[in-house]
Amino acid sequence: MKAIAGNKYDFGFAIDETEIRRLVSIIKEQLLKIDPSSTIVEDYRIIYKNGTIAENITLDEILREENYGSGMITNLSISLKFLEKEPNIESDVIKLNFNNLDESPLDSHSHSITYNVIGNSRDWVFTTSSLLHERINKVKRKNTLINNIRNPDSKLNGYTLFLIIGLCLWFIPREPSLDDYSIENPVTEKSNLLNELEKLADSNDFKNPIEAVIQMKILEEKIKNDSILTSTKWREERRAWHEQEVTKFNNTVWSKIPTWLSIIGALILPYLLMYSIHSAVRKYYIEYYFLWGDQVELFQKNNKIIGYILNTIIVGILISFLGGVLANLL
Repeated sequence: MKAIAGNKYDFGFAIDETEIRRLVSIIKEQLLKIDPSSTIVEDYRIIYKNGTIAENITLDEILREENYGSGMITNLSISLKFLEKEPNIESDVIKLNFNNLDESPLDSHSHSITYNVIGNSRDWVFTTSSLLHERINKVKRKNTLINNIRNPDSKLNGYTLFLIIGLCLWFIPREPSLDDYSIENPVTEKSNLLNELEKLADSNDFKNPIEAVIQMKILEEKIKNDSILTSTKWREERRAWHEQEVTKFNNTVWSKIPTWLSIIGALILPYLLMYSIHSAVRKYYIEYYFLWGDQVELFQKNNKIIGYILNTIIVGILISFLGGVLANLL
C-alpha cells in the first residue's frame, strides 16, 4: 500500500533558478535513495499568462524563457518518478506545483504551492515531505505588513482607516471659544478669606468676640472688592485674547469651509487615501515571482517602488500627526 504525504500553501513566493534547481536536486537525491540504479523520468509543464500550455519541456528550456507579457509564466508543474520497469505497477513519484494566483488562468480556488510525495516506504515519504517543506519556506515572501495592506479584507486596513478618520476629526480646526483660554481665573474668594483670617488670628490676640467679628467683616469686604477687580481684569484679558484668536482664525482658509463639509471630508478623504495606497501596493507588490528572464528586472524595480511608497506613507503620517498636534498647541 502506497504512503502519501503532501502540503498546500497560499502564501506568495519568489523562486529563482537556484531554488528551482535545488528543489529538483533534493527530489532526485530522495528518489535515488530508494533505488540508485533506476532511471528517473523528469516531467515539466508550464502555463503562460495567455493560457498556452507547454509540455515535454526541459528545465533548462524553462529557465531560458523570456518570462514577460503574455508569455509570462504563471504556473510551473514538476513531476519526477522512476521509469516504469513493469507495467501496472505504480512508481514512487514526487509532484510539485507553483501557481501565480493573480495571473494564472487556472481555477481561482487553487493554491499557490502544492506538493505530493507517493511511495512504498512511509519513513521515506515523510522524510522527503519534510525536506520539501523546509525548502519551500525559503522562497516564501514574508512581508506581513505589505500583505496586510494588499489584502482588502485585512483587519489592519480597517483599523488604520478608523484611526486616520479619528485623527482627521480630532484635528479639524474650529473657531476658538472663551473656554479655550488657558489661564484660569486666579480669584477664589473662599480660600483667600481663610488664608487672611489665619494670618489675622496669628497676629492678634482676640479677647473680645465682637472685635473679632468686626475685623472679620472688614477683611471679608476688602477681599471681596479685591476679587472683583482681579476677576474683571482676567475677564477683559480673556475677551481680548478671544477676539485676537477669532481674527486669526477668520484669516485662514478653514474659516471659509463649513463645519459639515469638513466632517464629510474627514470621513471621505481617509478612505480615498487608503484606496490609493491599496491600489499602488497591489500594482507594485507582486506576490508571485518566477525569477528568471525579464521578471528579475521587474522584481528589483517593484521592490524599489514599494520601499518608496512605504517610506512616503510612514513619513507622511508622522508629519501630519505632528503638524496637527503643533497646530492645536500653538
